[in-house]
Amino acid sequence: MSQLRVRIVIRDVEKTRAKLQRQLRQLDELAPTPSVREPDGVDFFEWVAKVPQVRGPNVGQPLELKPWQVDWLQQLLYTKKEDGRRQYREAGLWIPRKNGKTMLSSMIAAWHFANELKAGGQIILTASIAKQAGILFDNVVAILRAVYPNRFAPPMKRYRVRKMMRELEDNATGAKLFVLSGDGNAAHGYDASVVVTDEVHSLGRKFGMVDALRTCFGAQSEPLWITITTAGVWDTESVEWKFYQYACKVRDGVIDDPGYLPTIYEADVEDDWLDRDVWAKANPALGDFRSLEDFERLAARAKAEPSFRNEFRRLYLNQHTASRTAWLDREQWEASERSEVEFEGDTYGGLDLSTKRDVTAFSLVGANSDGGLSTKVWLWIPEATALEHERTDKVPYMQWRDMGWVEFTPGSRVNQKYITQRILEICEEHQCYSVDADPWNAEAMIQELSEVGLDVTPVAQTTRHQNEACNELDALLADGVFRFEKNDCLSWMASNTELDAPNKNGHRRPIKPKQGSQRIDGITAMVIAINGYICSNDTADYESGGCIL
Repeated sequence: MSQLRVRIVIRDVEKTRAKLQRQLRQLDELAPTPSVREPDGVDFFEWVAKVPQVRGPNVGQPLELKPWQVDWLQQLLYTKKEDGRRQYREAGLWIPRKNGKTMLSSMIAAWHFANELKAGGQIILTASIAKQAGILFDNVVAILRAVYPNRFAPPMKRYRVRKMMRELEDNATGAKLFVLSGDGNAAHGYDASVVVTDEVHSLGRKFGMVDALRTCFGAQSEPLWITITTAGVWDTESVEWKFYQYACKVRDGVIDDPGYLPTIYEADVEDDWLDRDVWAKANPALGDFRSLEDFERLAARAKAEPSFRNEFRRLYLNQHTASRTAWLDREQWEASERSEVEFEGDTYGGLDLSTKRDVTAFSLVGANSDGGLSTKVWLWIPEATALEHERTDKVPYMQWRDMGWVEFTPGSRVNQKYITQRILEICEEHQCYSVDADPWNAEAMIQELSEVGLDVTPVAQTTRHQNEACNELDALLADGVFRFEKNDCLSWMASNTELDAPNKNGHRRPIKPKQGSQRIDGITAMVIAINGYICSNDTADYESGGCIL
């Protein structure tokens, strides 16, 4: 019995010693971590060697950084100024889908949280929607759990996760890591050391969050804002496009900003999008953890389905294309822009009259010296509704008015008398004697224009009457003989324009996207004018109120 009691006592002592050792290890981990990188601090690359894969089929396997990742991280984190602080305060990384960009940013955030934050420091993870920012947060927590399991374990629980709030707190230092999204509260009133913004392209024109984030680093000596994204839909007024233009100018030496690190993996405009070398240039992980077989399948689909081509080029080659089912090729459209256009001979007009408060468009089309067609477009909007439209459309109508690209009409409704007079002045100046007009809401204007001598034909806006003009514009752009007079509002409308699905006869017409307030009035008027011009120069009949070739 005495021997049994001794064994029990020894076993209890061993249990108590093991428990005390675990608690001592946890207490050791509660010691504050270095607030800045010292010679004996935690090196990022040594730290990453402890990080396993936390997502995908190889969960638990060692995480191995690729050479291109090491180069970028080394430059970002270890380029120093003369005073020893980090040189880069902001970094922009553009990289196609499936190249590991979200996990890369998650590792940086996790390392900073565990090793770099001062007491009470903050790391903010942002994205357009809470779900995307939540993916970042979940990745960071998974990494920290894998590297520091004891910091999450009771009884100490140094790291406390508030799952519903998407917040992680270090009880030893008071440091926090949390999520903000473009569909939630803006980042006012915070004092962040690090901000990671994922999928910038999905922010659209949400500049409110961006402006707020720029003000949240004021008290930090080594702030870091990392923006990571795939190329967005071509929209010159979007957050991502503004960031991209700035990154290109810094990269190319046009702007001197030693605190900004731009890194852009993309196919160039002139590159053959079916060339494997181009794929590799834009996708540094191709053939590694980015499947080449999957890429080949996607490229084959894009070749077979023109409607998928823009999406393939944008998501997988990082090229800014128009909308998902865009009609007008951005590069061809931009190449057609001229500061002024001239017509050879008579012109033909196209009118798209708006509802009571929206944009009215008038276009002239005529021959040019290159053997193609040129166009000039006039756009009108009621003056009293301009500010309201700026808010809803999220484009700078006031600025465009100052540039002469949009005209404001008196009052709060479409002023048909004003616009009628302007059309008469335009037609007289540019030798326009015939106009096709969308008859919807335009009966009075059509009658008034006809009474003063213009040949005005009502043309129903159907695929039957617009298909030939769409085909003609496609051919002119492809041949490089189309010209339009510079107008940023018109180019915005061009980026919005999609083509309706072909009907049973294969006919198509321009349409605007189903979501949002993206206008295409100028392009509609241009297509009406092109159709009229074709009809006036070919053997054609007018049937059912429109030209049928």
